[in-house]
Order: sequence, then C-alpha cells, then structure tokens
Amino acid sequence: MAYFYQIGVGSGYQATFEFPIDIFVRAYGLSNILVYSSLHILDRAGYIEYVEEQDSLARVKFLLERDDLYRLQGNTDNEDKVVIALLRNYSGLFNDYAFIDEAFIAQETTLTQPLVYQALKALAQKRIISFIPRKKIPLIRFRQRREDSKDLVFPPSVYDDLRRRFADRVEAIISYCTTDNQCRSRQLLRYFGEENRHECGQCDVCLDRSKKQTPAGKVEETMQAICQLLSDNNTHTLAELAEIHCSQDVLIEGMRRLIAERKVIDDDGLLKLADKDKDI
Repeated sequence: MAYFYQIGVGSGYQATFEFPIDIFVRAYGLSNILVYSSLHILDRAGYIEYVEEQDSLARVKFLLERDDLYRLQGNTDNEDKVVIALLRNYSGLFNDYAFIDEAFIAQETTLTQPLVYQALKALAQKRIISFIPRKKIPLIRFRQRREDSKDLVFPPSVYDDLRRRFADRVEAIISYCTTDNQCRSRQLLRYFGEENRHECGQCDVCLDRSKKQTPAGKVEETMQAICQLLSDNNTHTLAELAEIHCSQDVLIEGMRRLIAERKVIDDDGLLKLADKDKDI
C-alpha cells in the first residue's frame, strides 16, 4: 500500500490511485465490511470518490531502447507484429506506461485477442516490455487535500442519511414479511421503484386469495368434468378445456389440483389421464 500512502498531508488533490481492498484488509487485519463501509462514509463526507471495480485498460512500457529493438532475434512472428503495432500506434512507451487497447492491436495485426495477450506476456517474460494486464480494480480519487485522521470532520447528515436508509430497508423487510394482503411480486417491484398493476398469481398471497374466492364445490365439479373429458384415453390440448363451462380461475385451480394429485399428466401442454385414475 506504499503507492497509496506516498501522498503527504496537504497534498493529493484530484490524485487517483488503485485501491485493492483484499490487500488492504490483509495488511491491516480489518474486515471487508468495515473497510467497505468506511470508504463509502469518506465518499459521502466529500473527502474521496470511491469507484468500485473500475475496468482498467492494459498498460505497456518498453524496457529496451528503440535501437535495441531492431537487433532483437528469436521473437516469434506474432511477437514481432505486436511490437510493430505498439510502435506505430502509441507514443511515449520508452518513457512511461501507456494504456493500450488489445482489441485494437488485434485488429492492426490480424491476430485474435488471446494471441495478442499471449504475445504481450511472452515479451514481458523476455524483459522487452513491462506489461500490466487489463483488470478490474477499485479506484480512489482525492476530492480535496489529504488530511490527518484527527482533522477529519463528518457532518451529522452523513450518519443521518445512513441511519435513515438502514431504517427504510429494515422497515421494507418487515413489511414484506408481515403483509399478507398484497401480491409479493408487486411488493418487491414497488420497493425497487417499479409498478405492476397485475397480480403474479403464483405467490402465497395470490394462491391463498384464489382459494378463498373459488367455491370448493365448483372446483370439485370442474375436476370431474376435466377427468370426464380425458377419459377417452386420448391426449387433449389445453385449448380443449374451453369446452368446460366455468370461470378461468376455477378451471386453472381444478387443473392445478389434478396435476398436483397426479391424477392428470401434463406433457408440454398435452393432457391425459393418469393410468391409475382413468375411472375417476
């Protein structure tokens, strides 16, 4: 973590650094949750900007002088193609690291991206280049000058906002668990800011409501009618159930019970009576 703490107090404004949380946690014996929460508090307080897993491009720097490159021998054709593409399309590679686009190099060399990556790795092993592969890593940007920990000030609003959001989440969880008169799917969608005016028909609330609204006698009568329709030992489509005179809710409930009781077999929309129940 020396690269992060090389900034002295009073400096670092607008400086950006990679911040691998796993290394930080191991180095200081902290928990992931504690570090993660602390970073977000510092972000809300305006000291830093914390960007989670920024997709960083690959970086390359030549370790040899330009003239030495022309005297190299033993490189593969792919490696030579990659070196030429780097020299033609990127400047400053002999002085410092430069971001490169492996997809662009693949296009310039008519190679695939895996072959470009393998060539870059091989060139790095030969100490011709220094290659930092593309990776996803969190970034920290200082929004103001770095301060000593004793001088950090956290306004009450930072904690008030956290407390309010946590309380809202707890209340939403309690509401979801205790509310038994609203469709579960609609409750979840409303929590995430979406609206759905239709009931899902599959959650415990919808199924319980369906049972209460559907007369038990009518369902039993419909089940008998379905079995009578299927008693010819032939397969029937779901559309043929329309011949049974009842509401759609009753028909669905009757079919659901017959299938659950294994009296009717549903084979991808084709219905038939189970062998042991042909005489129902």
